[in-house]
Amino acid sequence: MNRRSVLVSIGAGGTVAIAGCAEQEDAGEQEGAGEQEEADEQGEAEFEVDDYEVPESGVIGEPVEIEITFENVGDRDGTLEDTALLLSSGQGQFDAVPHIDLDIPAGETAVWNHSFIPESGGEITFEYGDEIEQDISIEPESKAPRIQQVELITEWENFGDVTDNAIESTTVGSDVAIGIEYDYWQEGGTHAVTAQAEIVDENGERYDTLRQATERLTDAEGWNNWQWSLPFSTDGASPGEYEAIVQMRDDYADETSEAVSTTFSIEE
Repeated sequence: MNRRSVLVSIGAGGTVAIAGCAEQEDAGEQEGAGEQEEADEQGEAEFEVDDYEVPESGVIGEPVEIEITFENVGDRDGTLEDTALLLSSGQGQFDAVPHIDLDIPAGETAVWNHSFIPESGGEITFEYGDEIEQDISIEPESKAPRIQQVELITEWENFGDVTDNAIESTTVGSDVAIGIEYDYWQEGGTHAVTAQAEIVDENGERYDTLRQATERLTDAEGWNNWQWSLPFSTDGASPGEYEAIVQMRDDYADETSEAVSTTFSIEE
């Protein structure tokens, strides 16, 4: 705290006049004014997006890299503190984006990086203020159907019958089906798939080949679970052990699943 020097004088009539020494106050005011003038001369920090890289697509389970280059176009050093967002349609914020915090000298640039690993497919949007808005399509590495379960079943009418109606054997002359549960990549509002089951006997000889194709509209997106059946008759079959080898083809993506099989017996 500045100490003030005090001069005391007694005037006519005995009145007392007190005068403070303003030398230090004046010095302080001058110093403050000098700092303000210096600040005014330096101006302010001002930030702009100089460049950015946001991919148009990404793969589930693999890092997606985002990079923004900021420039301080002002004439004073400063710190940029701001927020960016990753948004997914119907899900709100898709990923937590770290707060942007960059020290950028006047006239120079600094780079901000963010990396995230998407766990599901679909379209997300990266946004930064009014300057950047980029859609990123997240897709699987392969769009081939993924067969989860294959069973010999009595019939299929409702979802769940692949498990509920599963049997290990049937009799000659029966009408049965190969039930299939699979994951299908929904894209473009279309479910278009061809299923094939090759049935061979215990000697590896082909007994029958079942094939069906279907195409339907759907509003689902990304991976979705489906069930289906390929009916056939055992009329005329020889008793014994059989194997059904199933593959499914996504006709929209033009990709084929790995083969999955089940074994069963046909009895007299």
